[in-house]
Amino acid sequence: MIVSGTVPYFGYPLTATNIAGVFGFRILLNGPAEEALFRGLAMTVLGKYWRGKVRFENFEIPSIAIVATIFFMLAHMNFTVSPFAITHFSLYQQFLSFGLGLFEAIVFYRTGSLLGPIIFHAYSNTIASVVLYSMAFLFG
Repeated sequence: MIVSGTVPYFGYPLTATNIAGVFGFRILLNGPAEEALFRGLAMTVLGKYWRGKVRFENFEIPSIAIVATIFFMLAHMNFTVSPFAITHFSLYQQFLSFGLGLFEAIVFYRTGSLLGPIIFHAYSNTIASVVLYSMAFLFG
């Protein structure tokens, strides 16, 4: 956005109440809900039937982590079902969703706990929000 000179569009007025609501949602609800769905549910159900692993040199990643990350990436696109159309796609957001989602999946797989992924998800959402709101106020 900085390179292209575009300003983030939020679809709502940037008031203190709206911004506080978004932060509250992203920190308290969004992270726990997405981690419970994409890591807790998807990886637990898939893990019962799918035991494959992908090896990168000396590092192994369970294939269920990659599948859950793909689901996570799809959830970060906007689309309509009938008729099918992608209404929002950001390559940058997909890149971040892949990296962060895979990290969160590996943390869940290795610890067996959703606490680490939930905390990291809330942290990354906070950083992204601060950056986007800062850009809107500085360049908008």
